[in-house]
Amino acid sequence: MLMPPCLYAMEAPLPDLSQNDRNVIFDGLNISLNCIILQSLVHGLYTGIIAVTLRVISSSPKKLCTTFLHIIIITLYVLSTIEFAIDWVFKRRAFIGHGNNYYTVFTALADNGPWWRAYNIIGSVAGGTTTLLVDITIIWRCWILWNRQWRVIFVPMVFAVAGTAMKAMEIFSTFRESTNPDISGTSHFVTEINWPLIYILLTLSTTLTCTILIVYRLIRHAPGMSTSHKLIEMLIESSAMYSLSLIVYLALLVQKNSHPAFYIDIIAAYIKAIAPTLLVGRVSAHAKATYRREKMVAMWENHPPLVGCFREGDTDYNHPDDGH
Repeated sequence: MLMPPCLYAMEAPLPDLSQNDRNVIFDGLNISLNCIILQSLVHGLYTGIIAVTLRVISSSPKKLCTTFLHIIIITLYVLSTIEFAIDWVFKRRAFIGHGNNYYTVFTALADNGPWWRAYNIIGSVAGGTTTLLVDITIIWRCWILWNRQWRVIFVPMVFAVAGTAMKAMEIFSTFRESTNPDISGTSHFVTEINWPLIYILLTLSTTLTCTILIVYRLIRHAPGMSTSHKLIEMLIESSAMYSLSLIVYLALLVQKNSHPAFYIDIIAAYIKAIAPTLLVGRVSAHAKATYRREKMVAMWENHPPLVGCFREGDTDYNHPDDGH
């Protein structure tokens, strides 16, 4: 009676490994499995956020969100889904397709073959494009608030372009090392540079520079601007959330063999896409609530007592933290 190939693999003897080597392998498998579980949960949360945001946008009477922002948030979700899908397929192939024993799973994950190269390139390109789009979005906000002054956003644009170049070098370095391990000279120099660290530093520089410029603009010119305090708070909170996730990830990245960095990397990757999506949804919801109050006042403008009640509630809404 013939046995399936997987049964032959199950009967194959395991290599003679030391306990330290086995611990390293099990740690790697544990991290890989935990990461895909965490990524599944966060992607599900992101899917719910994008669904609610699109519904709020479609029902908002005041179209504050331009077509540019609509395209950006949808594109961010598509790229995040592609990155999640390729990660899921690659790890499912290792844990299920090659799940005969711990060593076959490990070799499937560590094999620098076509599957690994496709997984790495597609995931890196999707992640890099997502970061670039988020940088473009925050630079665009800064440009709008500064009355379309190009000289103000010159430095953030330089950081964004340089960061994209560093991401391209990271992809090239990883691909070069996987296809030709015996490299030397200039190619060896390329692979020795810590491209991910430089990339994160430039991305953080872009975000912090734009955030500082936005806050400065709002503080100095807020009295002459028509933007409400609620919208200003939303804008600053969105930029701060993305910046904080990058700072935490950077702090863990500089530590060698830091296991939490793998999990923070996933969370930071989703926060950079969730932050602008939440901002668009909150702005649309705020516009919808404001429109409803204005409509109520218009309906009852012939009833002065009721109009006074609605206007008083509107005042309290715009100043939720004044203690009254």
